[in-house]
Amino acid sequence: MKIFLFFCLGLLIGYLIGRRILRRKRRRNQTVSKDYFIGLNYLLSEQPDKAVDVFIRMLEVDSDTIEMHFALGSLFRRRGETDRAIRIHQNLLTRANLDKILRVEILMELGCDYMAAGVHDRAERLFQEVVEAGKPHRVAALYYLLDIYEREKDWQAALTVAQQLQEQGENVSHRIAQYYCELVEESRQRLSLSEIKNYLDLAVKAAPNSIRSKSLIAKYIDQTDTSEALTSQEGHYQCEHCGYSGKKLTWQCPSCRRWETIKPKNSEN
Repeated sequence: MKIFLFFCLGLLIGYLIGRRILRRKRRRNQTVSKDYFIGLNYLLSEQPDKAVDVFIRMLEVDSDTIEMHFALGSLFRRRGETDRAIRIHQNLLTRANLDKILRVEILMELGCDYMAAGVHDRAERLFQEVVEAGKPHRVAALYYLLDIYEREKDWQAALTVAQQLQEQGENVSHRIAQYYCELVEESRQRLSLSEIKNYLDLAVKAAPNSIRSKSLIAKYIDQTDTSEALTSQEGHYQCEHCGYSGKKLTWQCPSCRRWETIKPKNSEN
């Protein structure tokens, strides 16, 4: 099945290249055709990695072929073959005279590759470079950074990025409230009562309807703890957004990663 996929991929690339080389000199056409058949031979010999390398070399990087590179990278990333997607996008970055906007798009794609591969430190550096470059991918890169910092539980960094998104006109106030709550939960042993109160006041200001903020105020400020009652109920819980179900109430859904979407599941038949 994999060989068949690569064979079809090779035919598609060959077709697109064929349209372009009709405008080239005959000698150039013969060279490209030779490379194309070398790539097909690798496919038939069950050497898809070598075939991919050949096809990448055949595609010149310009406005006509860049989408094909991105399509190839996206295909491999969706199939879980992140090493091939990374190789495609790294190859693009080595090309000379890249347009600034095109380079940022490649950095974005490469960041997504590393994100899919679970290599968050490299993805973080790439997305930070995209953010520094400004539009048009600044907001998308900030959301990826937010996801990274949430996964790494770096709440202060997440808070900084969320505030940058607010400055871009994005409504992430509910997430900001959660980060203040996480900072309280994470550092409550070394925070003074006034610092805890300040964080929770900021959380309520960001998201007045947050159940979590109110429960933490009751627990740490009013000394009337309701959090245990919320989290120790027996039964099943379900995310209102993605349908994830479990036996424990958590503030962030482990599946869709949305906040405060897990509620007690109706036990009625």
